Amino acid sequence: YTVLGLLCFLCLFFFYILLINATRTHFEIQRGFSLLPGRSLLTNLKSVLANANIPVLSGIRNSLLVSALSALLSVYFSALTAYGIHAYDFKFKKLAFTFILLIMMMPTQVSALGFVRLITKMGMADTLAPLFLPSIAAPVVFYFMLQYMEGNLPMEIVEAARIDGSGEFSTFNRIVLPILKPALAVQAIFTFVNTWNNYFTPALVLSSSGKKTLPILIAQLRSADFLKFDMGQVYRRREGLSGKRLRLQHKRRRRRIRQRVRRRIFYFCAGAVHIRGRARHTITRRMRRRAGRTAPPAAGPTQKRSE
Repeated sequence: YTVLGLLCFLCLFFFYILLINATRTHFEIQRGFSLLPGRSLLTNLKSVLANANIPVLSGIRNSLLVSALSALLSVYFSALTAYGIHAYDFKFKKLAFTFILLIMMMPTQVSALGFVRLITKMGMADTLAPLFLPSIAAPVVFYFMLQYMEGNLPMEIVEAARIDGSGEFSTFNRIVLPILKPALAVQAIFTFVNTWNNYFTPALVLSSSGKKTLPILIAQLRSADFLKFDMGQVYRRREGLSGKRLRLQHKRRRRRIRQRVRRRIFYFCAGAVHIRGRARHTITRRMRRRAGRTAPPAAGPTQKRSE
């Protein structure tokens, strides 16, 4: 129980921090970690919802729609494919299974260009359909379903249903699917979470702001410019200060950053010049020493007399 309690604490602790940061301002989050909530939850929520450039509500709606449809289509058609491989014997059964496993080993980025060209020619660009229709063919879910069927689905039940006059789809929907409920639930959760967090495919397909999913909107909210980045908006909030005060604080931040950058560049250049001068002086001294060692000795008075 101690280990389970520790694991539960670790899992729920980050959700607690997420809720706490949603009630704090941007500068309060920058100050450091805190276990106590702030007082800016409603202000932050109103600020995010009032942002016309980032429609958060439509993004949540689109993400829910795409994730739910992807989970449903993925688990149903993957279970149907696994049932066909498990329950039937046909000529190219092993070849089909090997082909599906090879598709599972192919990364998404390899086929991304061809996928974009295909949906553009089909007139499905900037729509939500290309985000959930490809989940019908999910090799990973298929492999998990097949392994679960091999251990938990006896063929005697299927044969008894056939003897009683049940059709193939009726047998699958009324008998096989209830047996696969644990596997269906697990894979539905995994597929829903992966689709919800997916950023790569929606960024390639969607262009209009009203159809973008939540990960794209969060990326736009964070912005590429760190000077304009407001951590509080990511936690559904923004600092409840006036516009003038915000501009003054941003100007001060930019001024401090510029001063630091200039100072570092100055120190770097000064240090480089100093090191270069010392190195040149050291090389000159070494050359003089070597020249003094290799030079022939001067002629003495005895040599001049003998000459």
